[in-house]
Amino acid sequence: MQSWMAVHARLRAAVDADPYIELRSHTIVRSVDQGADSAWVITSDQQTFRGDVVIGADGHGSVVRLGVAPDKPDATFAGYLIWLGLTNESSLASSRRLPRDVDILSGGQDYLLGYPLPGPDGSVAPGSRQVGWAWYDASHNDLLRETGSVVGNVVRRSLTSADIPEATFRELADKAKNLWPSPWREARRPRRPGRSSRECWSGTAISGSLPV
Repeated sequence: MQSWMAVHARLRAAVDADPYIELRSHTIVRSVDQGADSAWVITSDQQTFRGDVVIGADGHGSVVRLGVAPDKPDATFAGYLIWLGLTNESSLASSRRLPRDVDILSGGQDYLLGYPLPGPDGSVAPGSRQVGWAWYDASHNDLLRETGSVVGNVVRRSLTSADIPEATFRELADKAKNLWPSPWREARRPRRPGRSSRECWSGTAISGSLPV
């Protein structure tokens, strides 16, 4: 398992090393289309980029989905969110060893994936790693709607830690004690970033529809 930051860094390094790949940052695609011989995208500054194939990996606000399926332009909310977190293994009080791969746990309507990750310096030595987790939760959908993350049945954005009230952090901490065994119980102690070493929380509304 690798953190998103590590995967991104390696992909970026591969792009930078390949002379046949041109990366354009901060370029907003406004529309996509295709003809008999090619496909293309048009950017916000009216540039057109053509290719044999256009691949849309543009998330819940997909411009490609709108182009491919204009009758279904939105990402439909699937009815739950994922709490995501990351903390240092050394901050865990539990002496239980971490799994070699992924723990998949069930607690009623809740599901949890917990996994060890290399430390910030790339170390995989026990005690110096990081602990990542994803908690699938269907009991806080009201928070998504209160913050505008979900409007009606459409996913608009993800939560940040600043969107999450202190009461929700406490509620999740109590819930974790009853649902999850060590070391995941300790790894999921909800605190705002900065209150513990390299620990962060965010919440992502899950879409039930994918681009064609």
